[in-house]
Amino acid sequence: MKYRYVKVCIVVCAFFAFAVSLSAQDKELSSAEKFEALFPTLSFESVQKSGRIQHGRYYADDMNPKFLPAEPKARSIAKVWTRKTGLIIESVYLYQKKETDHTVSIPLLLRSISHLEGVQYYSPSRKKMRTLYETAYAIESPDTKKRIADPKIEASPQKVFTLQKDLTFGENMYEYTFIDGEGVSAFCSENLTSLRKIIRLVPKRCLNVALVVYDLGDYIALYGIARADVGQYPLFKNKMMNSISARSDALYEWFVKEYEKGEKK
Repeated sequence: MKYRYVKVCIVVCAFFAFAVSLSAQDKELSSAEKFEALFPTLSFESVQKSGRIQHGRYYADDMNPKFLPAEPKARSIAKVWTRKTGLIIESVYLYQKKETDHTVSIPLLLRSISHLEGVQYYSPSRKKMRTLYETAYAIESPDTKKRIADPKIEASPQKVFTLQKDLTFGENMYEYTFIDGEGVSAFCSENLTSLRKIIRLVPKRCLNVALVVYDLGDYIALYGIARADVGQYPLFKNKMMNSISARSDALYEWFVKEYEKGEKK
């Protein structure tokens, strides 16, 4: 009798263990479900088909972010910006992982400042590919401008100064803030010098660019946002909007290229 009782208990326990296992599997969200939880106003299928969704505004009635992810790290980045917004461009990308992809440390990848050198982007005004950053590297401080190695993962948040030279605005310094969490990594940059093109288009600390990366399992979702406190220059409006949109795409292409190389450990 005692033996039969123990046997029944084992069977019952095994059944409940199996049921719990199934329940856990049911609770595991798909990449699509995770994406739509982050971006409630977007359809996973539509972004998957197009590869990206992009929306920009210039001195519109509503200059608040439209696609801001429903997640604390992205919300904290959004709160960093306290200036007037004259220009805003948001981009959402979806990258489907490949079987050939290697295990990559996304936090370390985002800190690979020097790998931005030579990144290409399509210039809508010139209708050809151009180099986005001729020079890009981390520096000791804005005072010394001494080049240092790409930063390692030390803390979150982690601040890093950089010097970047592009063919549109020349050489400028930026302050990057890196933020990491479970399944999410991001950086937020701000210009420490004024960006000029004949005239001063963007005063210092008036351009804020952020990239937030989410590992969804089979896919990686990227959210990019650029905001600027700029004057109203009708003659430069399209140039600024197109230039920043193209740069957002270039950052995404850079991320994919670095991710597929699989060298960040």
